[in-house]
Amino acid sequence: MSSIIVYCVFSLHDMAYTEIFSLWAESPKSLGGLNYTTDDVGMVLSITGACLLLSQTTFFPIAERIFGPIMIARISGVLSIPLLTTYPYIALLTGFMLTFTLNLASIVKNVLSVSFYMKIDCIDRLPNQ
Repeated sequence: MSSIIVYCVFSLHDMAYTEIFSLWAESPKSLGGLNYTTDDVGMVLSITGACLLLSQTTFFPIAERIFGPIMIARISGVLSIPLLTTYPYIALLTGFMLTFTLNLASIVKNVLSVSFYMKIDCIDRLPNQ
Protein backbone atom coordinates (compact mmCIF):
# COMPACT_ATOMS: atom_id res chain seq x y z
CA MET A 1 0.00 0.00 0.00
CA SER A 2 2.78 2.44 0.85
CA SER A 3 4.44 1.88 -2.53
CA ILE A 4 1.18 2.80 -4.25
CA ILE A 5 1.00 6.05 -2.27
CA VAL A 6 4.62 6.88 -3.11
CA TYR A 7 3.96 6.16 -6.78
CA CYS A 8 0.85 8.37 -6.77
CA VAL A 9 2.66 11.27 -5.09
CA PHE A 10 5.64 11.01 -7.43
CA SER A 11 3.32 10.81 -10.46
CA LEU A 12 1.42 13.90 -9.32
CA HIS A 13 4.69 15.74 -8.81
CA ASP A 14 5.99 14.72 -12.23
CA MET A 15 2.76 15.71 -14.00
CA ALA A 16 2.80 19.10 -12.26
CA TYR A 17 6.43 19.68 -13.26
CA THR A 18 5.76 18.71 -16.86
CA GLU A 19 2.81 21.07 -17.16
CA ILE A 20 4.33 24.00 -15.28
CA PHE A 21 7.83 23.93 -16.83
CA SER A 22 6.74 25.47 -20.15
CA LEU A 23 4.64 28.12 -18.43
CA TRP A 24 7.51 29.06 -16.10
CA ALA A 25 10.03 29.22 -18.95
CA GLU A 26 7.81 31.50 -21.05
CA SER A 27 6.79 33.81 -18.19
CA PRO A 28 8.39 37.27 -18.07
CA LYS A 29 11.43 37.84 -15.86
CA SER A 30 9.40 40.25 -13.73
CA LEU A 31 7.18 37.32 -12.66
CA GLY A 32 10.10 35.00 -11.93
CA GLY A 33 10.11 33.28 -15.32
CA LEU A 34 12.82 33.01 -17.95
CA ASN A 35 11.22 35.06 -20.75
CA TYR A 36 11.92 32.23 -23.22
CA THR A 37 10.18 32.00 -26.57
CA THR A 38 8.25 28.93 -27.66
CA ASP A 39 11.21 27.96 -29.86
CA ASP A 40 13.59 28.18 -26.88
CA VAL A 41 11.35 25.95 -24.75
CA GLY A 42 11.05 23.50 -27.64
CA MET A 43 14.83 23.36 -27.94
CA VAL A 44 15.24 22.64 -24.22
CA LEU A 45 12.64 19.88 -24.38
CA SER A 46 14.13 18.33 -27.54
CA ILE A 47 17.64 18.27 -26.05
CA THR A 48 16.18 16.73 -22.90
CA GLY A 49 14.34 14.09 -24.94
CA ALA A 50 17.46 13.09 -26.88
CA CYS A 51 19.50 12.77 -23.67
CA LEU A 52 16.65 10.83 -22.07
CA LEU A 53 16.66 8.34 -24.92
CA LEU A 54 20.40 7.82 -24.61
CA SER A 55 20.33 7.47 -20.83
CA GLN A 56 17.48 4.97 -20.81
CA THR A 57 19.04 2.77 -23.47
CA THR A 58 22.56 2.81 -22.03
CA PHE A 59 22.68 3.98 -18.40
CA PHE A 60 19.52 2.52 -16.88
CA PRO A 61 20.08 -1.18 -17.71
CA ILE A 62 23.58 -1.04 -16.21
CA ALA A 63 22.45 0.86 -13.12
CA GLU A 64 19.52 -1.52 -12.64
CA ARG A 65 21.86 -4.53 -12.66
CA ILE A 66 24.26 -2.89 -10.18
CA PHE A 67 21.88 -1.20 -7.74
CA GLY A 68 18.55 -2.90 -8.31
CA PRO A 69 15.24 -1.23 -9.15
CA ILE A 70 14.25 -0.29 -5.58
CA MET A 71 17.51 1.53 -4.88
CA ILE A 72 17.26 3.43 -8.18
CA ALA A 73 13.76 4.61 -7.21
CA ARG A 74 15.01 5.74 -3.81
CA ILE A 75 17.97 7.59 -5.29
CA SER A 76 15.72 9.22 -7.92
CA GLY A 77 13.26 10.42 -5.30
CA VAL A 78 15.92 11.79 -2.97
CA LEU A 79 17.91 13.58 -5.71
CA SER A 80 14.79 15.20 -7.19
CA ILE A 81 14.19 17.28 -4.06
CA PRO A 82 17.44 19.32 -4.03
CA LEU A 83 17.36 19.60 -7.83
CA LEU A 84 13.92 21.20 -7.81
CA THR A 85 14.93 23.64 -5.07
CA THR A 86 17.54 25.10 -7.44
CA TYR A 87 14.98 26.20 -10.06
CA PRO A 88 14.27 29.64 -8.50
CA TYR A 89 18.01 30.34 -8.62
CA ILE A 90 18.22 29.24 -12.25
CA ALA A 91 15.87 32.12 -13.10
CA LEU A 92 18.52 34.55 -11.83
CA LEU A 93 21.03 33.46 -14.48
CA THR A 94 21.37 35.00 -17.94
CA GLY A 95 22.88 34.16 -21.30
CA PHE A 96 24.82 30.97 -21.86
CA MET A 97 24.84 30.00 -18.18
CA LEU A 98 21.03 30.11 -18.12
CA THR A 99 20.74 27.95 -21.22
CA PHE A 100 23.35 25.44 -20.06
CA THR A 101 22.02 25.19 -16.49
CA LEU A 102 18.40 24.92 -17.59
CA ASN A 103 19.20 22.16 -20.08
CA LEU A 104 21.25 20.28 -17.50
CA ALA A 105 18.57 20.59 -14.81
CA SER A 106 15.85 19.51 -17.23
CA ILE A 107 17.87 16.50 -18.37
CA VAL A 108 18.66 15.39 -14.82
CA LYS A 109 15.07 15.89 -13.63
CA ASN A 110 13.58 13.90 -16.48
CA VAL A 111 16.17 11.12 -16.23
CA LEU A 112 15.39 10.79 -12.52
CA SER A 113 11.65 10.72 -13.20
CA VAL A 114 11.87 8.12 -15.94
CA SER A 115 14.24 6.03 -13.82
CA PHE A 116 11.58 6.00 -11.13
CA TYR A 117 8.94 4.83 -13.60
CA MET A 118 11.26 2.24 -15.16
CA LYS A 119 11.51 0.71 -11.71
CA ILE A 120 7.88 -0.39 -11.92
CA ASP A 121 8.66 -2.52 -14.98
CA CYS A 122 11.70 -4.03 -13.24
CA ILE A 123 9.76 -4.93 -10.11
CA ASP A 124 7.25 -6.85 -12.21
CA ARG A 125 10.16 -9.00 -13.43
CA LEU A 126 11.57 -9.74 -9.97
CA PRO A 127 11.15 -13.33 -8.80
CA ASN A 128 8.58 -13.88 -6.06
CA GLN A 129 10.09 -13.66 -2.61
